[in-house]
Amino acid sequence: MQSDPAREVFEGLSDEQLERLRSTVVACGADADRVCRWILDATGNRTLADVGQWFVDVPLLILVIVVVALLVNRFVRKAVHRYLRRLNRRAIAQAEDDPGKSARSTLRMTTASTILASAASVAIFVIAGLVLLGELGISLGPLLAGAGIVGIAVAFGAQNLIRDVLGGLFVLIEDQYGVGDVIDAGRAVGRVEDFTLRVTKVRDLEGTLWFVPNGLIEDVGNLTQVWARAVLDFDVAYDADHDEAGEIIKRAADRIWQERRPNALVLEEPELWGVERLGDSAVSIRLAVKCAPADQWAVARAVRGEVKRDLDAAGIEIPFPQQSLWVRSTGGDSNSDS
Repeated sequence: MQSDPAREVFEGLSDEQLERLRSTVVACGADADRVCRWILDATGNRTLADVGQWFVDVPLLILVIVVVALLVNRFVRKAVHRYLRRLNRRAIAQAEDDPGKSARSTLRMTTASTILASAASVAIFVIAGLVLLGELGISLGPLLAGAGIVGIAVAFGAQNLIRDVLGGLFVLIEDQYGVGDVIDAGRAVGRVEDFTLRVTKVRDLEGTLWFVPNGLIEDVGNLTQVWARAVLDFDVAYDADHDEAGEIIKRAADRIWQERRPNALVLEEPELWGVERLGDSAVSIRLAVKCAPADQWAVARAVRGEVKRDLDAAGIEIPFPQQSLWVRSTGGDSNSDS
């Protein structure tokens, strides 16, 4: 018959040692560590040993989880900032020494970096909190089930809000428009006065301030991003010299370009596209002028003024709609009473 090694060990212990071992197992458990055994051996107090063991296990576990969460959060935030800084440097390199565009790109990336880093931090610490609750022996099943039901209810009720926030985030990251841009968002056409992740505020030409939820903006046109173009049609009479009229229009636009007016800045030499339309009473000659963002309206007004003066000086008529009225008389004499 084989002997039991564990039994032989216990048989070799004295009554005092067996009692101490029994007390240790009762106080600290079968898998007791050195801290609990040391406190029990030093004081002989089971309650103090339990408290000492709890302070070693629970706070240490909390500390480890918190430290790991902080390290992961620090790493993720740095990775987000580093990635967006790389995108910002690329955007600045493509700005072609345009300080306004560089500053706008930096502001956009800074805002996006803050939002994404904050969202990542929230996700990391929520996960860390769930892990901590699980390690403390709190059942996560009912908690997650209740949170899931509440989350579904909140998500269903706030789906428009979530849609608006996601739309605003994409507007920001993709730089679709920003504060100061003139946009066409469907019913709202005007200058962007304020932008948040939920709503865009647009002031139209008549002064009306439109509040447009970002989730409702499906198609948006930015009229002032990077550069703009003023396209103008000038009507001249049919009997005028159209080549001469085109040269006059081109020279007038070139003067605006060469003067480099601060509020009507022309970026490139104006292009005369030629005869655009043969109307009822006039021939339309089209001119295209590439200009700084948001300057296309001032450029158009300045060019119209210069062209009007030059055409008047050259004696070229800018016609207005005319109609010829033909009166047909019917046969037979009409009698009148005297």
